Amino acid sequence: MIGWQARVFAVPEWFDQSVLLSNVALGATVVPVSTVGKDYDIGGYAILWQNEFNCEIVDIDTITTTQLNLVRPTNSAWNANTTRVVPARLGRINNNINVKLITKTLQIPTVNWELNPAQQSANRLVSESLPTYRSYPIQLRKTNALEDQQTFTHKVAVADSRTGVKYYDAQSKAHRREQPYSIVTRNRTDLGQVLNFLYSLKGQFGAFWLPTWEFDMQLDQASIASNASTFNIKNIGYARYRYATQSQIDIMILLNNGTKYYRRITGATEAVDGSYETINIDSSLGVLVNATDINRISFLKLVRLESDKFSMTWQNLLGVAVFDVNLKDTNE
Repeated sequence: MIGWQARVFAVPEWFDQSVLLSNVALGATVVPVSTVGKDYDIGGYAILWQNEFNCEIVDIDTITTTQLNLVRPTNSAWNANTTRVVPARLGRINNNINVKLITKTLQIPTVNWELNPAQQSANRLVSESLPTYRSYPIQLRKTNALEDQQTFTHKVAVADSRTGVKYYDAQSKAHRREQPYSIVTRNRTDLGQVLNFLYSLKGQFGAFWLPTWEFDMQLDQASIASNASTFNIKNIGYARYRYATQSQIDIMILLNNGTKYYRRITGATEAVDGSYETINIDSSLGVLVNATDINRISFLKLVRLESDKFSMTWQNLLGVAVFDVNLKDTNE
């Protein structure tokens, strides 16, 4: 491997491995295997594998859900009981290979592969219909992070001539929040939907709404009338501290039956005695909503990926994986 470090390899994707559905004869042009949710693509590669000394790479011509049609016939026969089929991508080894010496005869190399960026899997992607709000999709998957550590940044410019008083100028009206976001997929379909969503963002280019899923507001009245564009909440200092900076002006009202309403706050005032606050929204809910029907009222925030990369850590062959990204607040 060290001697071939500068070469191009066919890199197996072991977590997408499958068993042969039936034997493959010598000179066959069809490989019977389930391709659903796996990283097989037209013009791509697959490996018929029994062990490191007995394997064959094949070129994929076309794909169905139950077979790979090959560009060229196989060079060997393959038994369904002992053969694994593994999708492969072209890749190179990074510049450095770290080798840990355990004994004089035992070494453990750590290899990082850089896969061909032109080979983005289309077969494993699964489309998903996401709700939209103000022309941006809403991601309703809750974060899996046990400790959701957030960073709030408020940029302040400092002018210091070193001969007198320093001058400070806030460069933005509201703070910017950065937070980790972790998604755990449950199966191959779920994994394909998350991959499709992350690819659709095109790195930092795309934006989406993310609810806090917290109990950010509590209704302080018996119900919200169907035609009402205002409602009262228990005083949380929103009018005084948050609405004034326009940092959190979008909300999700989640009902116990799963119904969700997305609204923009257009005004907020504090009662004279400070016991409650009145919230104005851009449109009425259209139905009568009792306080007992509301599960929670959470803020919505428009976010982007903090970088053009995300990480995916496989947990098993069934499609359970952990996606980790960092998010940053953005504006419309």
